[in-house]
Amino acid sequence: LIRPANINAHLLTAEGDNYLMTQQTTRYLLKALRQIGKEKGRQLPPNTRYIQEFIQQPPNLQTNADNLRDPHFLLKLYKKRAVYFLQQCEEGIHHSISQGASPKRAWNHMLIEIARVSKAHCMVFTLDSFINAIDNSHTTYPSLCPVLRDLACLFAIYYMERDIGEFMESCNMSAEEVRLIRAQLRNILVSIRPNAVSLVDAYGLKDVMLNSALGRSDGNVYPALLDSVLDNPVNEPLFVSDLFRNYIKPFTHKHRAN
Repeated sequence: LIRPANINAHLLTAEGDNYLMTQQTTRYLLKALRQIGKEKGRQLPPNTRYIQEFIQQPPNLQTNADNLRDPHFLLKLYKKRAVYFLQQCEEGIHHSISQGASPKRAWNHMLIEIARVSKAHCMVFTLDSFINAIDNSHTTYPSLCPVLRDLACLFAIYYMERDIGEFMESCNMSAEEVRLIRAQLRNILVSIRPNAVSLVDAYGLKDVMLNSALGRSDGNVYPALLDSVLDNPVNEPLFVSDLFRNYIKPFTHKHRAN
């Protein structure tokens, strides 16, 4: 996947430095948070409205095996995490200023938390967009929706398990709930596994783009893998070391003859 990675990797920084973009995102979210306190009754834009909703009516989210298969419930956990760390960031900036730091120095002091807030909000946006696309496809692709719903749950639970400390802190999760999340991750992998190849093939990536012997569309894996090894310039005699030629090659050829 080197070629697709090289094609798409620059998109992360095409519009500016990655760290600068995280700060701009958090700055926008902090403005939205402050607007809630200043202008009561005024709704925030759709992409930040969840901040207002979760502050005005904090939900009590109890995790169990059933709601961990519900993408909308998982989205609520992600929203609660984002709002929690946004409030923590705002409190940290105010605390630094109250201790005599300038606004700029207080901002720089919270850069780690600022990056965390930006990441949490972007995960909310990504998961929300995924779920909305599934919900809007019920009539058009009814047979695909259950598979895509499992995929959305896998996406949410995988990153939740990876950042489980943040969810324990922000959502007051217990150790039992963490074990339940890890068990659910294993279960959902079992559900998705029969459709894994079809989901990957749905991208329609051409063999010339993948440039992969193992990922070729005709399934002719092992001859293609052997050909790729033989054609690799690294395996030419000029590049093969004396160590391989004097010790490893005689040993492997001896056993091959037997």
